[in-house]
Amino acid sequence: MDSPPRAESIRPSVALVERIAELEGADPLELDPPLHDVVDSDALDDLCASSPADLAVSFEYRGYLVRVESDGTVDVRGEPAAEVHSGESAGRSLRAFSD
Repeated sequence: MDSPPRAESIRPSVALVERIAELEGADPLELDPPLHDVVDSDALDDLCASSPADLAVSFEYRGYLVRVESDGTVDVRGEPAAEVHSGESAGRSLRAFSD
């Protein structure tokens, strides 16, 4: 479930939240936990915007395995969590890969 590379005006964190909300038929502002409780969304955006090399960041969010590439491509895999509460299975690992 890849999204195309982002337009310059759309931050990767926003594209990710919109993609998850679309998959779940939810309002992006009502996702719980919010993305910023799982990963520093500003740092994610900055990393993608300033990376001189091909870079991908992977983490778990709401039961999905998410991969955000430095060109803004957002890949979401898996099934939505039945119920995710802040701090519980919300995703605590963050991995960065350079291709």
